[in-house]
Amino acid sequence: LLPAAPTVAYKLGEKTDDPLAMYAGDLMTVPASLAGLPAVVIPCGMADAGDGTMMPVGLQLIGKSFSERELARVAKALEKVIAFKGL
Repeated sequence: LLPAAPTVAYKLGEKTDDPLAMYAGDLMTVPASLAGLPAVVIPCGMADAGDGTMMPVGLQLIGKSFSERELARVAKALEKVIAFKGL
């Protein structure tokens, strides 16, 4: 169980002129891919983006090797419990 990103989601097109900021947004999800582990990100709430705008926050689940089905079941169950209503 990990955060999906170091910040809340950014607005569409907000970081296109700053590739380093876009790269930084992926820092939390890359390790699972490099390790060959299954991972899934689900929405888990909303948080202030710093300007009063509420943006979605993601929750990342990483499983053991070859546990994709179990991970999908856990993600589905968490989505039901969290009941994210989002945007």
